[in-house]
Amino acid sequence: MEDPAAVVEEVRKELRRTPELRYAHRLHLILVHAQGASLKFTSRLLGDAPSTVAKWLHRYRTGGLASLRERPQTGRPKRLTDAQIREIARVVQSPPATAGNPGRHWSGPKLALWIERQFDIHLTGRHAQRLLAELRRAVPRREPD
Repeated sequence: MEDPAAVVEEVRKELRRTPELRYAHRLHLILVHAQGASLKFTSRLLGDAPSTVAKWLHRYRTGGLASLRERPQTGRPKRLTDAQIREIARVVQSPPATAGNPGRHWSGPKLALWIERQFDIHLTGRHAQRLLAELRRAVPRREPD
């Protein structure tokens, strides 16, 4: 039999995956609360913090269903395009030496140097390290031949 906690975590993770699924989750939150469930019960049932449930209830009360949708993200535009990130993901699957960098393993500074040479985009070593960690989580590492 499957571990119930693992099933709950897997489903909750899936509900956060896309804007549409997050919107559906918020609709369920409103529905459960509208049927008489307390804020605390709704929070526990749906796996959200009580403050999160309160925020979405407030948004719904003041803005209706449309207010439950994702808002446009603000902030600095991405410096790397999706195509560049795919290229970086492909390159870091092989040792740095195959891309003209010394060593056997990628590091943030090595990746930053490669990105600057390849795309003429300057990233700090720390930023490149975060990107490298993100790519490693997204793509399983290839086993050596």
